[in-house]
Parts: sequence; structure tokens; C-alpha cells
Amino acid sequence: MFKTLKQKVEGIREYNGAVFLSAFFLLSFIFFNIFLSTLFFIFKISINASYVVISFVLSTLLNIYFMKKKNMFDKKKFINSAISILMPILIIIFSICVNGKVLDYTWDGNSYQKATVGLLASGWNPLYEHLEEFDSNTDVPINIQDESPVYINHYARASNIFAANIYKFTGNIESGKSVNTISIIMIFLFTSAFLLYKNKSLLFTLMFSACVATYPVICAQFLTNYLDLLVYVFLYLIIFSFFIFEEENFIFTKKEATISFFMLLTVAINIKFSLFAFAGLYCLAYYLWYVYRLIKKDLDKNFFIHFTVTAVVSVLIGVLIVGTSTYPKNLIDHKNPFYPLMGEGNTDIMTANQPAEFNDKSPLEKFFIANFSKSADIYATSEETTKLKIPFSFDADELHAVSAPDTRIGGNGVLFSGILILSILVIVFMTKCLYNKNSKECVLFLIPLAVTILMTIFLGEAWWARYFPQIYLFVLFAVVLLNSKEDKSWIKALGYMLMIIVLINNMITFAYAVRRSYTNNVAYNIEFENFEEQNIPEGATLEIYTDSFHGAKYNVLDRAKDYNVIFINGYPEDKTGIGTLFGGKIEWRYTK
Repeated sequence: MFKTLKQKVEGIREYNGAVFLSAFFLLSFIFFNIFLSTLFFIFKISINASYVVISFVLSTLLNIYFMKKKNMFDKKKFINSAISILMPILIIIFSICVNGKVLDYTWDGNSYQKATVGLLASGWNPLYEHLEEFDSNTDVPINIQDESPVYINHYARASNIFAANIYKFTGNIESGKSVNTISIIMIFLFTSAFLLYKNKSLLFTLMFSACVATYPVICAQFLTNYLDLLVYVFLYLIIFSFFIFEEENFIFTKKEATISFFMLLTVAINIKFSLFAFAGLYCLAYYLWYVYRLIKKDLDKNFFIHFTVTAVVSVLIGVLIVGTSTYPKNLIDHKNPFYPLMGEGNTDIMTANQPAEFNDKSPLEKFFIANFSKSADIYATSEETTKLKIPFSFDADELHAVSAPDTRIGGNGVLFSGILILSILVIVFMTKCLYNKNSKECVLFLIPLAVTILMTIFLGEAWWARYFPQIYLFVLFAVVLLNSKEDKSWIKALGYMLMIIVLINNMITFAYAVRRSYTNNVAYNIEFENFEEQNIPEGATLEIYTDSFHGAKYNVLDRAKDYNVIFINGYPEDKTGIGTLFGGKIEWRYTK
């Protein structure tokens, strides 16, 4: 019986091609939505709901092309073909529906992030006009008068563009953050398909893929409009691409794999400025290794040329088409493509966001304190100070702290300090074993680790978990090392124990983040229900006041289409007839 069960379980391995193509469908769906939108910006065409449908069709056709090329339309492979199309479509629908029911309660999410999404969906073309110009000419201006326009006008906005497409399609601004859910499932499927191909056990495949997909910052942010989880997902998958390039008989050939790499890199450099830099450094490190191997005649020359062309074209399209309203425009207007983080009149966002005690410390000192102290949200004006702790220990206050989407100290989870120590020890003592077994595979792992170590030493923002997801690579590499000793079952057992600890750490963050989101959603939904129970006469004038949650005004618009809505910056002195939304961040009243 157990033998039969094992055969059935291992039979799942036959579907790794379908799993990989499902993940590829999700990636291409994200890419096409963003690429089409930005391409048509050039021709002065604003975001249109049809882009979602067109992206569905293009992603389906691309998958069908690869299925036909892999002979997946054979009757024996019918299930593989069906999975490759149906599963990603169901994932997209599920992600849109679930996110549409969950309100983003965060400050960043409801200020400039959601405002960017709403403006884009309303017809704003960031290539030809600043938001102030567009907003002033709309029927219902949202009247932003804080620092948000600096971020909205100048930051990379790929995820906002995707979200705006979904918003335009559904009429619900919250559904736009489905890009998070889609990306998380995508990274799980890509990893699972590769591990099944590498003949890893199903248990290891599922556990390791779960570790990959539940990185603590993902768990803390997945119900919000924050971008940092996408930085992790796309950086991981870019590094992951170099592992695929080394496989001769994978689902995708080396040249075919560069298609997914092209999509990943093009989107990645437009998610966040930091990801542009990160992706560039890791790709450069691998590229130098390729040059060395080419000199040693250990790398196919045709692939090297193909990869080089793909990378260059990806960057050019990423900057000059997808990023044309960001990088070239910033360069022309402010003499620096990365304005406002760099260049004349740049904005310092870190000093106020880091603990005051960090002001005179080196990047390495800040990194150590932030990762080996009790989890807490401490910034420049906080009275609280950091407190070092014994690894694997934690208290109730830390559990609440890690549930926030931008926890500053100990943001990688309450157990992470101990996990990091164990991971470093495993890497120090076992890397040589992997090198002796497979030197090329060992170098594949060591390159991103070496780059990450250098960043830890020199990058001033590496202490903040949300800004430095690559530290998690140490944990993932340690798990892989422990599983690589095929002749040492007790070492493999240690690998499973480490994965269990990692998953516990991640699930703690997940559980408390979901609880925080649920609590806030219940409160906010009650406020919206009270708002809708006022029986406001159709055509009445509805005044909406806020000085910060400008993006959340679109939540009101979604529910108040039948009224004459006026958005006002600030709050009224006369509180007669005032109601509140979003915990008082928005005030409203109506006049007949």
C-alpha cells in the first residue's frame, strides 16, 4: 500500500512542465499588462480595461506556443496542457477576487501608492503630464497637497500600472494589489517545478518552495500596496534564472529561458529604484563569471551572445519604453534618472526612518543591531531604543511588531537572528563539500552570497528588512546545502529541521499580519457600512476630507458613484454632520 502511495505521489513529478508553464503564464500576464500600458503611453493613450483581456490572450497564446513546441498536445499529456492554461487563469481570478475584499489599511498604501493607481486608472498619462496638472482638470480632483506628488511623479511605477489595469477592469481599487498574490504563487510554482525536475523529493520540494514564498516581508505586506515583497520576488527569480541557464534538458532550453529572464528584468527595473540597482549588480556578477568561463571555453559562445543581447535589449526596453515616464523624464527634468533619491534637490527619506542611535554607526553595525535585537518599530523620534536579545527568544511585544509591513528592527521575524546564525554556520562548514561535488553549482550559489556580503558591509540601508530581502538567500542556501548530502541522512534531517524553524518564523509573521489586517478590515468595513446606511439622497453633495489618505478617496468613489463628490485637503473646523472612514483618516459629510 505504501509503495503504491509513494508511486502516486512521485507521479506528480510528471506535471512539473505544467507547473513551470503555469508560473510562466503568470509572469507573462504581469509583463504584458505593464508593457502594453507603457507602450501606449507614448502614443498618448491612457490605461484601458481591455489591456487585461489582451494580456490574458497573449499569455495564453505564448503558453500554447511552448506547449506545441514541447509536444504537450499529445493525448497522454492532455492533463499537462489543461493545467498549463487553466491553473494560472484560476489563480489570477482568485487573486483579484480575494484582494478586492480586503482593504489596505497602511499609510503608504493609502497615500501615494493607492493614489498613483487611482490616477493612472482615471486617465493620467505620466509621460506627458504631472499629476497636479492632470488632477486639476478631472471632474473630481483628489487635491493632493503633501509630499506624495514627489513620489507619484518620479518613482518607478510598474506595479501601480498593473494595479491600475486591474482597477480599471473591476472598478475596485483594492483588487489592484492582486499583483502580490499572483507573484507569491508564481515564485512558489517556479521553484517547485525546478526542484521536481532536479529529482528532489516531493516533501522537500513543497517545504522549500513554501520557505521561498513565505519570506517574512512577504507575509507582512501581501495584503497591502507595499512594493518590497515584489523586490524580493523578482530579485529571487532573476537569480533563479541563472540556475535554469545551467540545465541542458529542462522544460525550457537555455535560449527559451532567456524569454522569462527578459520579462523579469524588464519589469524588475521598473518596480523600484533599489531593485534596478540590485538586479544590475547580481547580473553583472554572473556576467563576469560568464566572461571568465567563455575565456576558459567552458561556456557556449552562442548562448553567451544570446544572453548578452537579451540583457541589453531588456534594459533598453525597460528604461526607454516601460520606464520612459520615469528614467528619461527624471533625467530631462531633474538631471538624474533616479530623482528624488539622487540628484539636485534629492530627498533624504532614511534619517527620519532609522533609530536616532544609528546616525553615527557603520552599515555593518546597523545591520547587526537591527537583526539581532528585539523586533520593534523604532524611528528617529521614538523614545524606545534597540535591545539585543538571545537568538530564538521573543516576547509578546515582538509578535505585534513583526505584523507591521515596515517593521524597522527585527523585521525578518522573531526567530530570524538564530536562523541566520545557523545558516552562516552551515555555509561555512559545508560549502567545500558542495564545491567538491559540483563546483559549478557551488559558484552559482556563492556569487549572490558574495554580492550580498559586500552590500551588507557598504550599503547604508541594509539594516532594514524591507529594503534588503537578499539576506534571506543565506537561509535558502543553507537549506539546499543540508539537503545535498545524499549519503548522510542525519544531515538531511537537520535540513528539514531548519526548514521547520524557518516556516515557524515565517508563519508567526503571517498569522499576526493577517490578524492585524482582519481587525482593521472589520473596523473599516463597519465604518463603510455606517456610511452606506445614511441613505444619502442620490445627487447629494458628498464632501470628503483628508490630509494624507488621498489614495483611499478612490475607495469612497468606488462606493459613492451616484453622488456629487468633492475632495478637500485637510479637515473642517465645523464638525457638524461629520462621519469617519479609515479610522478617522478620512472625514465625510453631505449636503442635500
